[in-house]
Amino acid sequence: MNVLEYIKRDSHSTLYSQNGLNFAIYKVNGSLIKYDATLCQNAVVFVKKGHKNLHYKNTKFEVDADEIIFLSAGIHTLSDIEDNGEYIAHIVFFSNEFLLELINKHKFVLQNKRLKSKKIYKISQDITLANFTLNLELYFKNKSPYELIKHKFEELFLSLTSRVEFIEFLNEIYQIYLFEFQKIFTADELEFDSVAQMAKRVNMDISSFSRKFSKIFNITPKQYLDDRRFQKALFLLTHTNQNISQICAQVGFSTTSWFIARFKERYNQSPKQFQKSKNLYFLA
Repeated sequence: MNVLEYIKRDSHSTLYSQNGLNFAIYKVNGSLIKYDATLCQNAVVFVKKGHKNLHYKNTKFEVDADEIIFLSAGIHTLSDIEDNGEYIAHIVFFSNEFLLELINKHKFVLQNKRLKSKKIYKISQDITLANFTLNLELYFKNKSPYELIKHKFEELFLSLTSRVEFIEFLNEIYQIYLFEFQKIFTADELEFDSVAQMAKRVNMDISSFSRKFSKIFNITPKQYLDDRRFQKALFLLTHTNQNISQICAQVGFSTTSWFIARFKERYNQSPKQFQKSKNLYFLA
């Protein structure tokens, strides 16, 4: 079952949503002893009462009251709860995009590599962390402004970053999220003529693509295209005997005059001056 959809339908549980931010009070009694679940969003789960076992692949994770577990989107688990036992958890759901926004805003230093996947992380919760979810419940119940709720989500994340396990969890999500996107646009053999062509490559509309690209690379797609074109132009100016017009056409600039003007802005000299100073054909 999809956890968010199940909570929406479950009469014992409560789901609050506002602008893509989701907070749930999840309750299970002894009548639902074994069940499978799939997460469509990443989740931080605060266990308030009870005990359950999470089975992921060939590993069993025991979860008790006053513990916090971190689960990444797409994970599929089998859970079981003790017969006639009651299980209550507060769950904060968040998207990859929300995580990326926080990372960029607060300049989290995450490792620039993919770690061995653990998928499930667990820590003990203290009074401060436990109170965050109680405040979130009140904010949602009182229909507080979105910015206030978002700020509370952000505050929770910043508090959790003191835990090594949470940083590892964030790092794993971050690297997986970036990997599929980055490998397309950092492949040297791929060339694009326009932002529209780049967006089409990942099946996104131009506006959504531009926002996502800018968040990941910290430059706009147009700046990315220009950088790639200038890198290729520098190579051709240094290693071939093509003239400026030929190089301009080969790297995809619209006009030679525009290429020359932009080159001067960037490198404080004209393409011809650069070519004469760097190219062996001209230095011979």
